[in-house]
Amino acid sequence: MNRCKLFFGSFFSNGCARANAPRGMGGVFLGFLLALVVIVLSLFGGYSAAFGSMYEKSEGFKQTVREVFTGIGGVSVASNRARTDKIINTFDIEDDEIYMRHGIRVIVDTRPFQTTYGKFTPYYSDKSDVNNKDKRITAEQYAALDDDLKSNYVFGIERLHEAVDPEYHIDEYEAYFDGLDDKGKDYAALQEKRKDMSDRAYAEELYVLYVKSLYPEIGKFDEYGKAPTLRSYYLTRMQEVENDKFFIIFDSGVFGNFVTDGGVPVGFSGVFSSLNGKIYDGSAAHADMFIADAFSAAWSYTLNAYIMNGLSLVLFLVVTLLAISLIYFVVSSLLRFGCGQKFGECITVVGSFFFISSVIAGATIIGLSFALSREVMFNIAVPLFAAVVIVRTAVFAICEFVDHKKTSKANAAAQNGNGNSGDGCDNSENSASDDIFDGACAPVKQVDGGGAQQDGGTEANSESV
Repeated sequence: MNRCKLFFGSFFSNGCARANAPRGMGGVFLGFLLALVVIVLSLFGGYSAAFGSMYEKSEGFKQTVREVFTGIGGVSVASNRARTDKIINTFDIEDDEIYMRHGIRVIVDTRPFQTTYGKFTPYYSDKSDVNNKDKRITAEQYAALDDDLKSNYVFGIERLHEAVDPEYHIDEYEAYFDGLDDKGKDYAALQEKRKDMSDRAYAEELYVLYVKSLYPEIGKFDEYGKAPTLRSYYLTRMQEVENDKFFIIFDSGVFGNFVTDGGVPVGFSGVFSSLNGKIYDGSAAHADMFIADAFSAAWSYTLNAYIMNGLSLVLFLVVTLLAISLIYFVVSSLLRFGCGQKFGECITVVGSFFFISSVIAGATIIGLSFALSREVMFNIAVPLFAAVVIVRTAVFAICEFVDHKKTSKANAAAQNGNGNSGDGCDNSENSASDDIFDGACAPVKQVDGGGAQQDGGTEANSESV
């Protein structure tokens, strides 16, 4: 069989695709797998290709990015980290609200996220009503309780927007440990390696030990550092506001949520792994270039996210295959034509449409990505693909039914003219080929035991990949 035809197929599948089970279902599986890959790659490709257009069509967000770059004087990148001296916090710093002219929250803080610790206020909440602030008590009040009452409370913290600078408090932390009868093994180990550490590194580790000594539960309250970080504070504040439009520059990446002038919501993230050595000044051109470069550098992370989310489409594709096959089986059984006499054959036929249908749907997905959000595209990807499969299956079934009628009339005429009758499978001349396999029923001549030839129908196994 022509390899190109075998792989790509034509728009319709070959008639009466009665492949033997192992080869036929193997082709269905391959077509299913290829369809999943094409759909996921189309979603990723459409989102990536359309981002630049979406950014250009979002005047408010674009203007915010440019104003921020003017305000901070640009960004430099080294060791996969962005650096700028200016800090912007539109949540808490009143002077920074000038960057919110377009309703977009702005945060710029490129200090090391794992060791930029934030101030916090500890408290203990009543377990019976954790979210009730009126039932909270301070750490001092908790310390005064007896052990039985302490068991009714759970530890919590209220994060603050100011950063902790441990270097200014080294004496305070050391004095605290000097007052303890049991300073702990970790503190003793830290003192032993003190001479080989910078003042900053020593102060940071000392602060972590200090906080954990005061509040042993603190370790589970931050996913970025060993003590509460300012990064966690920023993310907490973002979750508290109803307006989800924002522009953020951290040392590890750039993030944004905005709405285009046409009302399409767009979310993106970017990294700096391939931007080392680059310096972006405060100009509008460099601001736009920074967004484009960081977004492009994150392609592998974005693709991985699409692959992970794409796995959730497997179940929907399985439902698509079974549902369309069932409909095809019921219709062809009632009308008694073609390959619809067995459900397994219907699955083989419908499955053969999956690859080319995914290519058609994928091209549509990429085109629609320039006008719709990625959330909408993800939600309509499978229905769009299913619609293509339904159309192809319906047209194929119609052609198969018409051919069946023509063959029946031809057989009836032959019987009337020759006085002979014989059973045979439909000798349809469908020109459509499988996406993954190829095969058709063809009448052959059989020789009976007496040497006389009789017309008989046998089924030619179709090839599959």
